[in-house]
Amino acid sequence: MPASPAPSPTNSPAGAAEPASPPSASASARVSHSSSNAERRHRPREGPTPPRERSMVTLTALVAHGHLEELAMHMRAARRNGLTVEEIGAVLSRVGVHCGVPAANSAFAVAQRVLSEGP
Repeated sequence: MPASPAPSPTNSPAGAAEPASPPSASASARVSHSSSNAERRHRPREGPTPPRERSMVTLTALVAHGHLEELAMHMRAARRNGLTVEEIGAVLSRVGVHCGVPAANSAFAVAQRVLSEGP
């Protein structure tokens, strides 16, 4: 028995939606950049997620996705937002549990360099 052809505009079931084409990387970057800038300008300083917690989430996301080149800047911001050295260490330890030890070890190396600079 021959396989059914893949749905196409001419043989797709009635009412089936056509898949949307993915946005270009540059369009995604523009939307992401402009919406995050707009959000920062209009978000109350203590908004629904206070700066300390936003910093914890940011550090976690950067380590989880391997964006170590931005980690130092965000660790400094985390310190300005009130995170202690111990709290940053706890975040990185937790990242190691959930995202892998190599990611956490790399983050600890950045932390050691940044946090030795002082507040």
